[in-house]
Amino acid sequence: MPGRRRLGHALDETLGQKLVDQQCDVGSRLGFFQAGVLRALNLSDGTLSEICKASSAVGGTWTADGRIIITQDGQLFAVRAAGGEPKLLTRMKVRESLSYPQLLPDGRHVLFYSRDLTGGWAAAANLETGKVQRIVASDGPAVFTAPDRLLYVRGASIVAQPFNAATLTLGGEPQVIANGAGPGALAAPDGTISASTTGVLAFLSARAGPAGQLTL
Repeated sequence: MPGRRRLGHALDETLGQKLVDQQCDVGSRLGFFQAGVLRALNLSDGTLSEICKASSAVGGTWTADGRIIITQDGQLFAVRAAGGEPKLLTRMKVRESLSYPQLLPDGRHVLFYSRDLTGGWAAAANLETGKVQRIVASDGPAVFTAPDRLLYVRGASIVAQPFNAATLTLGGEPQVIANGAGPGALAAPDGTISASTTGVLAFLSARAGPAGQLTL
């Protein structure tokens, strides 16, 4: 089966690479960063395509209108999923880093992690205006999980708090749902939290030493 062999070889190319949060083209394409380039893998025939140069990108997310939002050079950029030149969405202050965007349910806002010399924040940007709103202080990347929870990092704990994705506001009190998060939860976050639609939470644990341990 040549098609399957090509797909298996192409999937090997994605190993060890940073993947793009799959919000669009579910089951048909997989986005990932490799050697300073944002690429897309067609899951039906195993073909690879180059979308754009992305030498310093840290995370990306698909939109329903055929764009991919990436963080690069301390800003948010949008690029057509078919390929092209990334367009600037935000104008963040100097020495602020952005990472791990996630499209929110309204399709108009993207959640991301922002960090500067004063600390880290879960924040959101309007994809139409570029306006940025800080949501809550966090020691690592935050994740929205349906229907209405924001997961973020406090020290070595992962907490969940009711979140209105339409108004970008928190409600109620944060509840600790897991302990031992790290090392990516601290100064150099690297996708600490991942939550599935089935309610399973995966996070990088510090219990296994500096390399960390994936915990479910």
